[in-house]
Amino acid sequence: MSSTHLPRIGIIGGLGNEAMVDLVEKIDAIKGADKRAFIAFGNSRLAYKPDEVMQSWKPTDEPELRKADTAIYTLRFMQYLGADVMGLACNSAHDLFRNLLPDVPVTFVDMLHRTAHTIEGTQDKVLVMGVNSLVDSGLYQAALMEQGVASTKPSVDNQQKVIAAIYDPAFGIKTAQITPDAEALLCDVIRSECEQQGCSKVVLGCTELPLH
Repeated sequence: MSSTHLPRIGIIGGLGNEAMVDLVEKIDAIKGADKRAFIAFGNSRLAYKPDEVMQSWKPTDEPELRKADTAIYTLRFMQYLGADVMGLACNSAHDLFRNLLPDVPVTFVDMLHRTAHTIEGTQDKVLVMGVNSLVDSGLYQAALMEQGVASTKPSVDNQQKVIAAIYDPAFGIKTAQITPDAEALLCDVIRSECEQQGCSKVVLGCTELPLH
C-alpha cells in the first residue's frame, strides 16, 4: 500500500442498513487516522424475506442457498472494489461468511471475536441478546468461552420479548424507527436477566439493538 493510499474499509450490510450506516459512522469517529475511505454495500438478498423469518431452514433450502450465493458475490465484489479490510454489519451472518473467507484474500474483522476479546478474563457473567438463530447457535457463547468469560442467553419468555422488539410490525426495530415500546421491552429483558441470572454485562448481538 502506498503512502498516499487511503485504507479502504469495506462494510457489508443488507441485513439492516441502518446498522450498516451506524457502523460506518462509529468507525469513522475513531481517532488515530485523519482520513479513511469506505465501501459500504448493502444487499437485501443476504437477509431472510419477511415470510422466511423465524423458520428452520436446511443448508440445501432455497433461502439458505440464496444467502450463500449472495455472500460469495458480496465478498468478491468487495475484493474487486479494492477493500483492504472488511467487516460485516450483522452478528448472526458471521457463521455463513466465516466458511467463505479462506477463498478471499482480504482481511476480515470478526465482530464476535473482537467483542469477546475486549472483555477477556472478566468475572462478570455476560447476557447475549439477539435473534433466535444467534443466541441458539452459541456463536457468541463460544467466542466468550475462548476468552474465559461466562455467558448466558435470555429465558424463553424474555427471548420472545427480544424478538418482538426487533420484528413486531407495529413497533419493532425493523420498522426503521426507534420506538418506546421496543426500548421498554429490551430494558425489561436486561433487568429481568440481571436479577434472575446475575448478569452484569450485555452483548447486544443484533447490530440494530445498539441503535437504541
